[in-house]
Amino acid sequence: MPTWRRNQHGYKDTADCIRHFNGEEYVGWMAAISPDRIAAYRAAEIRCRKVGADLFVHHMDLNVARDVDRVQDAQR
Repeated sequence: MPTWRRNQHGYKDTADCIRHFNGEEYVGWMAAISPDRIAAYRAAEIRCRKVGADLFVHHMDLNVARDVDRVQDAQR
């Protein structure tokens, strides 16, 4: 039985992926993220890790990441 949801090709979408770094859980957050957005996350002390083109955010920092996204998107 597959874990989480799968897309029409049978693979997990990045948003449904979880990774563990040093025993901490990180949730797939965004793909092809700009360096400016990563800098904004780090300035807000959000724990995040970039793997390839995908960014993973610590599961305890998701609400703060949403707030940063709202501010960044409003500035565009």
